[in-house]
Amino acid sequence: MKITNQKHTKQPTSITSSPVVKRLLIFDIDGTLLLNGRIARDNFFAAFRETCRELPDTSSIHFMGMTDRGIFRQLLDASNHHGDFEEMFCSFSHSFTEKMRQTYQHAKEPHLLPGVRELLEFLHEDEETFLALGTGNIRESAYLKLKHFGIDHIFPVGGFGGDYENRNDAILSAATQAMGQSGLHQPPQHFWIIGDTQNDIIAGHSVGAKVLAVASGFVPLEELIEAGGDIVLPDLSDLDRVLEIFGFEKKASVER
Repeated sequence: MKITNQKHTKQPTSITSSPVVKRLLIFDIDGTLLLNGRIARDNFFAAFRETCRELPDTSSIHFMGMTDRGIFRQLLDASNHHGDFEEMFCSFSHSFTEKMRQTYQHAKEPHLLPGVRELLEFLHEDEETFLALGTGNIRESAYLKLKHFGIDHIFPVGGFGGDYENRNDAILSAATQAMGQSGLHQPPQHFWIIGDTQNDIIAGHSVGAKVLAVASGFVPLEELIEAGGDIVLPDLSDLDRVLEIFGFEKKASVER
């Protein structure tokens, strides 16, 4: 029977040498791979209140595309609370992570976005592809979220928003670690940042990567196009299209 639907094929690799990494793909988490509902933000605010005793008006606080460290800085400035920043952020991070550990697994709202599991499983099995995280999350909360969906093992390294206020620095860290671990001396032909906000686009371009922007978070597709995303999609559900973007070849038909 002839099947006409297109399937992507992985490139054959030599059995006598390690495969050369041809794709470096750095993924954002929130709004790109999954949505949390209110649980993450509620825990963030509760941890800030626990650390600084009160929560300021959050109406003027920017969240989308920001790092957790950057959001904490904004809240701290708005609260007029004084003290050693690093000491307070360390205390906050511990509190937030503990609250997430206690509540996230029981929350009903968190869910993977369409196409994510199938895409990541395919990419993880491809020896010529190296995956990393480039996220505004604190490292511990990032992996806690991913572990909830059984995909934490797919990302061996990353740049995290608990270490950097500026997302550009988190993405640079992710790219540097990924290249070091994969043995690359320069970015491969297919070097992509995948994210859902204007800040992902800015950060991706700052390290010389192309950006696949997805409107599966809270930024409309039109705004991502205006911000300069190299390719903009509604989400990651069209597996054939996404793999084509990442440089996988298609096998036109399968005989069986």
